[in-house]
Amino acid sequence: MKAGGQDVWIRITEEAKNRKKAMTLGWLIGGLVVCAAATSAQEPSTREALAQEPAAREAQIQEAPAPRGFYFNSPLSMNAVHEENIPVGRSRFKDEVLLLTAPEFSFRSVGERADFMIGYKPEVQLFRHHPHLNTWDNAARFRLVHRPTSRWMWDATNSFLQTEDPGRVLGESVFLLPRGQFLENTFSLNVDYDMTSRTRLTPSFLHTVSKLLLPELRETDLFTGRFETQGAAAGVSLSHMLDPQQQVFGAYTFFSVQDLERGIHFPFLKGSRTHGISVGYRYGFRPRGISVELSGGALRSGSTTYRVAARFEKRWAAFVFRTGYSREIALLSGFGEAARLSTGVLPSNFYHMAMMDLEGRLGDRWGLELRAQVGRSNSGIQITDIDSLFGHICVSYGLTNRIYPFIGADIYQQSYSEFLLTSLARRRYFAGISIVFSRPEEWQGVPPRTGEWSESDSLPTSGSSSRNSTSGR
Repeated sequence: MKAGGQDVWIRITEEAKNRKKAMTLGWLIGGLVVCAAATSAQEPSTREALAQEPAAREAQIQEAPAPRGFYFNSPLSMNAVHEENIPVGRSRFKDEVLLLTAPEFSFRSVGERADFMIGYKPEVQLFRHHPHLNTWDNAARFRLVHRPTSRWMWDATNSFLQTEDPGRVLGESVFLLPRGQFLENTFSLNVDYDMTSRTRLTPSFLHTVSKLLLPELRETDLFTGRFETQGAAAGVSLSHMLDPQQQVFGAYTFFSVQDLERGIHFPFLKGSRTHGISVGYRYGFRPRGISVELSGGALRSGSTTYRVAARFEKRWAAFVFRTGYSREIALLSGFGEAARLSTGVLPSNFYHMAMMDLEGRLGDRWGLELRAQVGRSNSGIQITDIDSLFGHICVSYGLTNRIYPFIGADIYQQSYSEFLLTSLARRRYFAGISIVFSRPEEWQGVPPRTGEWSESDSLPTSGSSSRNSTSGR
């Protein structure tokens, strides 16, 4: 009788918590919708702004004070999702999900020499038949750009992510992770020094800590149920502008990756130090909207192997098309001056990846997103390669310049999971509505990433630096 009473009390407590969460979520959704409607009523529409005289719009921008304050940096998104084959440990679930992504609530202050931004974005998943999978995920970031002189620029960023669904959230990774608590914090510091109006030196440092907790899995000799690693990268790059359309660059980077206490115990992860070099070429043909990037290099860690990447982009008035290929170690997610640690793959994996992306407008109101990625890797555990596929399609319709209903689907497939020791396949079908929270026009200028030349940079006839002030970007 005592045990039965305890069960009843636990069930009553859980039901009360669920009702409290539902009421809190309802107030959150209602408040955001009301705020969006009020903002839409107070600010002029995009068409009205475009109808203004150019001289009047220029005068408004010049008279506007330096941006400072709170704003919403991304739209509110509400999705009804049908999920198939959600990987949770060795189980697979099929369910209907309410996915609510709140707008990123940010504070930004822009001055003559400094640009500071900090933001936070929550996300809620509510499952219809499996309420124990309900989650509240969090993402936060900050960025500080400081320009002490016309030649120097310091760029410090930090991002934090906590999610129970890393396979969906880590969009840049082609490899599918099982559902589990994923934590990641990444800090980077990059410095630009313009040696001349054409030549830029960029020292950089990056540190990442990643944790994936999978307590549902049985421990083995290779896996303890926890994937915890920290990685650091330090390097220096040199870029030179041949003319306004062409750039060349070279870089050296030192990487170190270690597993944390109680982490996975693959033999090759007991401290991994790697030296890398790369050279590359960028070409941009602005009148035709074409850009090309080619890069390659070598990695040395006991033995030597090669890296290579190629990217192509074409811009039309209404569409952007991108495609690319890379062969890289999972320590890095790209080539060029600044190294970045990738997520979603074991740190020592080598992988090939090809991608295609098409995004744009169909007429005045319709929008289209198409994305496909294929990958292949081998960690040394399996004799055969691991093949992966990700596909995404989304069609949206603009009811107003702020409200966009949409419908789409995502497909994930992977021939083998190094964590689950089996293949993975997941499908998502979703429909929802996105409400845009616009910010003032003068806030759109964000400083470029360090190590890269922006479109506003030009080749001056004199020897002075060509950079604009931070507030003018």
